[in-house]
Parts: sequence; C-alpha cells; structure tokens
Amino acid sequence: YKLGHYREARNHNDILLQMEPRNAQAVGLRKMIDDKVRTDGLVGMALVGGTVAAIGVVTALLFRKSGNEH
Repeated sequence: YKLGHYREARNHNDILLQMEPRNAQAVGLRKMIDDKVRTDGLVGMALVGGTVAAIGVVTALLFRKSGNEH
C-alpha cells in the first residue's frame, strides 16, 4: 500500500479478508486502499480535464486569430 501498488495490496488484503472477515486491520486497510484509489482517480480526472480545457482555449484562440487575418 505505502509503495503505491494499490491493486496488489487490495488483492492480498482481499485474500486475508476471505480467511478472516472480521480482521479489523484488514477492514481498515481495505477502506484506506479504496479511499486512496478514489482520490488518485479524481486527481487524474482533474488533470485530464484541465488539460482538455487548456487545449480547447488554445484552439479557440488560434481559430479566432486565423479568422481575424482574412
């Protein structure tokens, strides 16, 4: 988990939870993994959204500039 290998950490933790479903540490770790994956996913989506918006603005400015030259 601490190294950022969330899929692998989740898989190992799920195996532990299958054997010990009431293991409080494993239950807590599952929540931490899910929260981190969700947070990283939102950050990634925000970065992609910001990049797309920036490309859109630059494209609009280029089209506007090329339209004024004619």
